[in-house]
Amino acid sequence: MKSEVLSPVTEDSFCIPEEEFNSKEIIDLYLSNFNIDVNRFFLNIPTFDIYRCKETGYRFYYPVELMGDGLFYEQLQKKGQSDGSGYYREGTFDHKFSLEHIEEGDKVLEIGCGEGVYMKLLADQKNIISTGLELNNYTIKKCINEGLDVYNMLIEDFAVTAKSSFDKVCTFQVLEHVYSIKSFIESSLKVLKKGGYLIISVPNCEPYRMRHNKYSALNLPPHHMGLWNIEIFQNLTKIFPIEIIEAKYSNPPSIKGDAYFRLKSWLDIRSLSFENQTFAEKIKMILCFPFAFTYSIFDKLNGAINGGQICVVFKKK
Repeated sequence: MKSEVLSPVTEDSFCIPEEEFNSKEIIDLYLSNFNIDVNRFFLNIPTFDIYRCKETGYRFYYPVELMGDGLFYEQLQKKGQSDGSGYYREGTFDHKFSLEHIEEGDKVLEIGCGEGVYMKLLADQKNIISTGLELNNYTIKKCINEGLDVYNMLIEDFAVTAKSSFDKVCTFQVLEHVYSIKSFIESSLKVLKKGGYLIISVPNCEPYRMRHNKYSALNLPPHHMGLWNIEIFQNLTKIFPIEIIEAKYSNPPSIKGDAYFRLKSWLDIRSLSFENQTFAEKIKMILCFPFAFTYSIFDKLNGAINGGQICVVFKKK
């Protein structure tokens, strides 16, 4: 019998277990995809679940011990540097979209500023000297050496002395890593002036990445703890004193891409690329692909295929 779990969004409503994962499969995914050993996060946790908050629909991985630590993120960053794939992003749609809602003279805070890419963008395009919060010591040193105003603090701690200080608070691709959603959003709103904007971007999960990619390693613990989509953000307006000003998706995947991940979901295939699959899996995919492609065409015509990222602009009431 599953234990009773409280929602990380409301902290007082119960949640329903929806889907169970095998920990060893996730450990193997990180080893094969990134050569990173995540075994320490799953000690004495042979299986874990996705739970759904009954009040908001928010879906999250449980228990909280699955959440990544500083060493894990340093390993991911170094892996990105060594193979050229990168970890901290530049020129992304959410950065560009957010600039449409920021004016020169605004006081801006970025939560989870990484290497300061967005802070530099604000300086270049809006002449704004912003403030950043970050927990990765490696990137904090880099930011400070480049003259950026960055602090190694949680938003909950920062909010104690910075109430109603900012016109805009931005957090890009961070909320999906956080377990304690209620305190994170409440603290973000504390530092925001009345009428200010809270701008959040996350991977769009309907119900998973690319709609069907349940076994995307970086959308699983210890990297991600929550799965977000527009309906959940809409329900946040019932919990917190905020309203949605605008929401935008990144460019949607191609019909072929949507069909590929749909097919992997149908056949319960874990491996990322076609080349890494067994001969039997390849044959099954070849035979079934026309059917998946047809379904994806219908979804495309019905407007059901959204982008893999979503950015939402909230206004504090």
